[in-house]
Amino acid sequence: MFPLWDNVYSWSFPWITYLLIMINCIVFVLDNLSNHQLSSLFSYNLSSDSLCINLITYQFLHANLLHIFGNMWFLHVFGNNVEDKMGHVKFLLFYLLCGALAALGQAAAVSSNSAIIGASGSISGVLGAYFIFFPRAQIRTFLLLGIFPFIFSLPAFVWLIIWFISQYLSALFGLFVQTSNVAFFAHLTGFSVGIIFGFIFRNFEPKRIKQVV
Repeated sequence: MFPLWDNVYSWSFPWITYLLIMINCIVFVLDNLSNHQLSSLFSYNLSSDSLCINLITYQFLHANLLHIFGNMWFLHVFGNNVEDKMGHVKFLLFYLLCGALAALGQAAAVSSNSAIIGASGSISGVLGAYFIFFPRAQIRTFLLLGIFPFIFSLPAFVWLIIWFISQYLSALFGLFVQTSNVAFFAHLTGFSVGIIFGFIFRNFEPKRIKQVV
């Protein structure tokens, strides 16, 4: 399932969300121009040989166009509303923290000397917070079954439960059969952290500028 848009209105402009998307795209271009030297230097090694700063830098690196497009689209669909709920600065700190803890979760679950890159751990945290903030939102969804495309709406809590179950099953399957280089445990960790912060910020309302009409 691929999310197209939701029906939640944002009261503030999501400039952190769009800034993160812009930085990710710029880094992707620079990484490709440097023949992936940035990925070599700033990815996070699961054997913990990396510097602490790599827990942040790895979040802005992507392997290919499909990787960055998928992550940035998910951030575009879900990030604006979570940012609107938390406030800009808190959202940025939350996003980076989810990504850092997601990498540590992947490292704890998988004994490997490989490195991970990508914003999916951070974005999984955004999904977790969205699950708490907007469970009744409607997610317009695209699904391709064979050659037949379907577009329909699902409540956010249903959409995200299906997403979580798919990640959980993929993570379990990957423990026994290595069929993918996707960091599923990072996704699960990020989502779990997002849920925790979602409960913390559930009743939080950022200060808004009152306009006199």
